[in-house]
Amino acid sequence: MLLFLSVAAAILLSPWFDFGRDALSDLGASGGLAEAAFNSGLMISGVALFGYSALSLRMRARKAWYALCSAGIFLSLVGAVSLRYYEAHFAVSAGLFLSLILASGLYFREKGERIALLGIIACVSWVLYVLGITGAAVPEIVTWLGMVPWIGLSSRGVLLEKKSK
Repeated sequence: MLLFLSVAAAILLSPWFDFGRDALSDLGASGGLAEAAFNSGLMISGVALFGYSALSLRMRARKAWYALCSAGIFLSLVGAVSLRYYEAHFAVSAGLFLSLILASGLYFREKGERIALLGIIACVSWVLYVLGITGAAVPEIVTWLGMVPWIGLSSRGVLLEKKSK
């Protein structure tokens, strides 16, 4: 939730931002309050994602938790390494989105939860970006929106398992 709030705040503070042209990471190198909101939100959310994965998901989905822990680390790094350092930022961003898609596939394979396929369907939006049809912000948001349902479902499953013990 913090991730979406920080991105929304950065967008609201950046009237120049255009979903069809820009990447979300442009917000992290824009200066001022928008940059601070965006990057700190990513770093904190990355730590939270790593913590959830390492402490809870690992008991529920032994393979997917590795990929989601990696995604948490990469998410924090995306916030720490701004777009001003393009090559390094590109590497950690690619690592983030690849690990998110991998986590979705592994979770589906381990748990059979079809909702995890939403994370894999996000690949279609990346094809649109590569073809120049849309800016990077669209597949970035589509990927995250594909992740939220199955991560939420997995956290619900973890809570229910803990209550039954």
